[in-house]
Amino acid sequence: MNLDNVNKQNTKEWCKFNENSKGELNRQEHIKKYGGSWEKNDKNQWIWNRLLNKIVNFVSPKKERMQFEFVHKDGKTTVTDNFTAFCRENNINSSAMHEVLSGKRKQFKGYTVKRIPPKDNGKNT
Repeated sequence: MNLDNVNKQNTKEWCKFNENSKGELNRQEHIKKYGGSWEKNDKNQWIWNRLLNKIVNFVSPKKERMQFEFVHKDGKTTVTDNFTAFCRENNINSSAMHEVLSGKRKQFKGYTVKRIPPKDNGKNT
């Protein structure tokens, strides 16, 4: 949720609190998580007022990106986290390489590819 859009009319976040049938429930849960208060303005719309003295961490942790290992028939190996950019730079059809990744093809233009799962950094999920 983008907290900057909560009070911007007709955004997804604004509609969740103003035009949704569960708006009251959504507003209550929002206050529990982020603090502040809800007030109606002169247009009968709900506006969220943040409590400035309450420290809230609004930044969610970034997920580690999936890594891909491309192997050419000559044995050259390249590891990247940007599948599409690698395909573009090497003039490879990314749709065909996705078929290699899913197992529908064995190889394409001499390339094979596999996923390398992100490291869990000691977290058990």
